[in-house]
Amino acid sequence: MIQSTALLPAKLGSGYGIYFAGLAIVANVAFDTVIKYVLAYLPVLEVNFLRWLIGGIILLPLAYRYGWWRGFSITGIHGIRMLLNLVGAGSFFYTLSQLSLSLTVAIFFLEPLFSIVFARLLFQEHNPIRRYIAVVVGFIGVILMLDIGPVAIGTEPQPIAWLPVLLGLVGAASWGLMNVLTRHYGRDISSGVLMFWLAVLTAIGLAPLAWMVWQTPSLLQIALISLAAVFGSLYNFSWAQAFKTVSVATLAAVFNLYLPLAALAGWLFFAELMSLQMIAGAVMVVMAMIVACY
Repeated sequence: MIQSTALLPAKLGSGYGIYFAGLAIVANVAFDTVIKYVLAYLPVLEVNFLRWLIGGIILLPLAYRYGWWRGFSITGIHGIRMLLNLVGAGSFFYTLSQLSLSLTVAIFFLEPLFSIVFARLLFQEHNPIRRYIAVVVGFIGVILMLDIGPVAIGTEPQPIAWLPVLLGLVGAASWGLMNVLTRHYGRDISSGVLMFWLAVLTAIGLAPLAWMVWQTPSLLQIALISLAAVFGSLYNFSWAQAFKTVSVATLAAVFNLYLPLAALAGWLFFAELMSLQMIAGAVMVVMAMIVACY
């Protein structure tokens, strides 16, 4: 398992997992922001493919150094993660290309809630009642943040495109299931191995589809996708670490920070406005995170 001791908190356990969950959220918001910008210029399938291809290339030196290919089997957790990620990532990229950043994140914010359902149904995982209450409160905050006002400065409210919304829900469920299965069947596999093979296998699965819509990217676009791949790899590593040590319900509460941070990024970089109702929702999800963690 590859870990930077400079980044690790002194006390491991649940605090260790929450630390990595917070790091994952920041990296994920940065990833979303860069990818949404690039999606305005290149096809969805191509950007998705390049993100995972470059991510795999970035990790290749570490894979060679630490022998991450040893014991690999596509019929195990790696193959399952690939299939679920093809659905999850494909849905996310398409939804992000069609909807605002804040609305896309609000839809995929349901991912940890799906994880709680799958954890309970498949593995009978139990958690203290206050954590479930915190998740519910956070979800109410999400509903408030779905206030459909102007999506950009000087524009009128737009009707919701239901196809990307529905695909977003499918993607959130796929990633939620992938997280739970990784927690139970990938606990003894290093996060670096999980991250490397997810990138490689997803890129292989997307390659023929990307070829069908290929447009030659500019150097700037390649640089931006490479930057996004770094953020994405940091997110995958940190989130896998968190899921190995912290309950799904607690992570769901910490994940609440993702939505207000993404809304802030949407306002800063894409002129997406936040109403008072959305701000109230952001406050609720932050409070829910605090209740769940302390």
